[in-house]
Amino acid sequence: MTTDECHAETPSLKHKRSRSKSLVRARKRRIHQQRHHPTCAPHISYPRTPRPPSLFETYITSQSFLPPHEHHAFFTTLRRPLPLCFRIRSISTLHEWHSLLHTLPPHDATTSIQRLPLHAPHTYQLPSHLPDLYPKLRHWITSRTRGGQISRQEYVSMIPVHLLSIQSHHRVLDLCASPGSKTIQALDALYDSHHMSGARGGGGGGGGGEEEEEEETTVPLGFVMANELDVRRAYVLAHRTRETLKERMVSMAVVTHNACRFPNVLAPCRRVHGQQPQQQQQQHGGINSSPSSPKPFDRIICDVPCSGDGTLRKDTKIYKTWHPSYVMTLHSLQLRIAKRGIALLHVGGYMTYSTCSFHPVENEAVVAALLLTGCVQLVHGTELVGPKGLEGVRYREGLSSWKVLNDECTILQRDSEEGKEWPDTLWPPREEGIARVLKRCIRMVPQDNDTGGFFIALLKKVKDFDDSSKNGGSRKDVMVTPQMPCHRLYECSNVESPSQEKCRYFVRSQGGSTSISKSKTFKLSRGLADYLCDQQGSSKLNLVYAGHAMTQPTDHDKKKGIPTEKKGIPTEKRKEFQLEKRLVDLSK
Repeated sequence: MTTDECHAETPSLKHKRSRSKSLVRARKRRIHQQRHHPTCAPHISYPRTPRPPSLFETYITSQSFLPPHEHHAFFTTLRRPLPLCFRIRSISTLHEWHSLLHTLPPHDATTSIQRLPLHAPHTYQLPSHLPDLYPKLRHWITSRTRGGQISRQEYVSMIPVHLLSIQSHHRVLDLCASPGSKTIQALDALYDSHHMSGARGGGGGGGGGEEEEEEETTVPLGFVMANELDVRRAYVLAHRTRETLKERMVSMAVVTHNACRFPNVLAPCRRVHGQQPQQQQQQHGGINSSPSSPKPFDRIICDVPCSGDGTLRKDTKIYKTWHPSYVMTLHSLQLRIAKRGIALLHVGGYMTYSTCSFHPVENEAVVAALLLTGCVQLVHGTELVGPKGLEGVRYREGLSSWKVLNDECTILQRDSEEGKEWPDTLWPPREEGIARVLKRCIRMVPQDNDTGGFFIALLKKVKDFDDSSKNGGSRKDVMVTPQMPCHRLYECSNVESPSQEKCRYFVRSQGGSTSISKSKTFKLSRGLADYLCDQQGSSKLNLVYAGHAMTQPTDHDKKKGIPTEKKGIPTEKRKEFQLEKRLVDLSK
């Protein structure tokens, strides 16, 4: 047998390089030889044609909130990926995190990973590529996020809730809550304040996040109400908060309403079944949600829908789809939502107005329109958290003047024919006092803290609106939102709650039906239960989820020896007991 026949019969032992790689490398060799051949003409490199600026870049350079020498750093930072940021929710997880840092190289553990200067939570930020380099770090972050021990949230998104300085007795409303990161932060602040006050009073607990065993026996009086317009997103919000907050859900509820028409449950209902409007007016002294009606909330988070150009580091598609006219159409909606939030706030309460946008029409223009009502004051960001509350956070002042530009990025005059088609509140205020006060707003620029763009204004309510026409819009805005097939709560009369627990127990109906599900009992704090069930306007609420679900034991569970209680036991405990029981049976 010849050598050629042997090679033909036996497969080649040498790994053949793919044809595409061979072709590419051969082409590179030919180009290199041609360039360095003595008879070859010298290679001439032509300069690249500069890319024309996008509409967003033209708009930013036309405005004056950044000096010209910072434009390059601004756009360069926007094209880099956003760092990973998370907030640690418990002391035990914080100890795990410190132990994990000791396993990383010293350079990455001390330089790349930074603790952010917000004092209340334990917040850390690290480059987005770092978890890919260390699989152990990536596994820890994903597993703890899934288990609820840490909460993934952008750095600038934490500041509005931080500025409100939420206390344990506060009733908090998140008007536009989805995806729920601010809602979770607000409820954590509620419990942290409760544990700190308990520690000062001689009770258990401490600051910065507590163990779940302590949380079950100490329930604050305040609560957090999360609202979302879209029903599907509201159920996703309820699922996320339920998986993260666990037992703390006793102080939280999720509802679905149009934020411009969010109902005031402390005001009498417009319609009562079985009564005529005249009877109802005589009974309640009027059917309107009048300015004299009590207001239910102490703190409001108003993170309105916006153009989202501050999130370019997460979604680069905005470069192609963004245009100024879309931003201008959002202005009226944002103003109506903010006015409704002010109407629901009691005098002396605080509201944060925030957007993830750079556009002054969505930011300072809305705040100036709120100041024109005379019902609110724009206060400094450190009003509640003190001078050290924003120590180490780099931010810019708000704008006192700006340009209104159309889609061609030409200046739109207030008195022009095209300008008269838009609301007068788009332009800077004519009152010099209001223009000066707008500098108290907070602007977050990406290159300052390696974050996205954000805008925050802290507002204090000083008086109620004079009439219902200013109460967040037209007269219909204060009426009851159309009822939807949502849940209803019915209190359990056979369940007795310990006096020190400060909770009540309910079952609920399935959607819009009248049938009651008895498989689960929902545990609610007394403050939340009073708001949802005992007020004269509680029937206005479209409830999606409320409280902590406690599974009722069945006859099958009793035969198998699963521990039972009158108030039910959590689903997680039942699963753990069933698994342990199964393992014991197998060992026998």
